[in-house]
Amino acid sequence: MSKSKGNVIYADELVDMFGVDAVRYFLLHEMPFDNDGVITWELMVERMNSDLANTLGNLVNRTISMSNKYFGGVVSNKNVKEYKKNPEAYKGHVGDVSGVIRMAVTSRSNTPDLCAIMQLLGKDEVTSRINNAISTL
Repeated sequence: MSKSKGNVIYADELVDMFGVDAVRYFLLHEMPFDNDGVITWELMVERMNSDLANTLGNLVNRTISMSNKYFGGVVSNKNVKEYKKNPEAYKGHVGDVSGVIRMAVTSRSNTPDLCAIMQLLGKDEVTSRINNAISTL
């Protein structure tokens, strides 16, 4: 990248085009911590399409479908204390999601640190395990 060659990409231009969160995601995902990285408009679009649009879009779509299927499309803000006293009175609770993900990823109900396990397994393996678990529902 060089100002004299005119191939500089300014952060403001990226934010205007993709939004601040997408630019942060790209920089954290693509830039090595201790080295130089490559930023191009094409890489930015590719990352947005592959990760944010496809992977996260698919997750959101599945989540909405499951909400419609299992909870009648209603996500309510119930009192957690009431839920803990009588969980059978509720169709589901957002706190149950971590347990479902834990079972899908590790096949166990108790694990030390789900986040650390997911990082060790890697994105592809975690996605595969969650997709397999969802398809069996």
